[in-house]
Amino acid sequence: MPSIIQEIPSQGLIPEDLKNIQPFSKPLFNPVTHLAYQRPEKVVLLKDIHLPDSQISPVASSVPFPLLSSEAIKQHRKELLSKDVLENCLYATRPGSVQLRGMAPRYAPFIHAFWTSPQVLDIVSSIAGVDLVPVMNYEICHTNVQLGPGGIRALKDTPVWPAEES
Repeated sequence: MPSIIQEIPSQGLIPEDLKNIQPFSKPLFNPVTHLAYQRPEKVVLLKDIHLPDSQISPVASSVPFPLLSSEAIKQHRKELLSKDVLENCLYATRPGSVQLRGMAPRYAPFIHAFWTSPQVLDIVSSIAGVDLVPVMNYEICHTNVQLGPGGIRALKDTPVWPAEES
């Protein structure tokens, strides 16, 4: 009996018309609908905090600024708090904290598409004052998580969309 691989046509293991099919339940990032960018009101330079300029960029940080729509934030949180990410990408670092890393693109296709989109790269590069390029998928969306009194158990029960404050 021939193997399945031998029965597949010689042009490749995946037929051309199936190569670009996206996972059915995970929407991909779309800059038109998912970006809500507003330029930061202030960019803090290294000299502003009494540090010498870097050869890479004179920028230290920026004040917070809107970047994602509510829908995109929800999808981002949905992937970060997914069972797959919490079971496969959660690393204990020190008491009271964990890191989520190594989830993109396998468990977090939306997040991967977000951080690798030309529009987002242009935005963060313009703020940083230097062209930024993701180099390692493993570090895309590396997230530090401060645990509350319930620890990791409570993290796994965190709702995708937090309750509104009253």
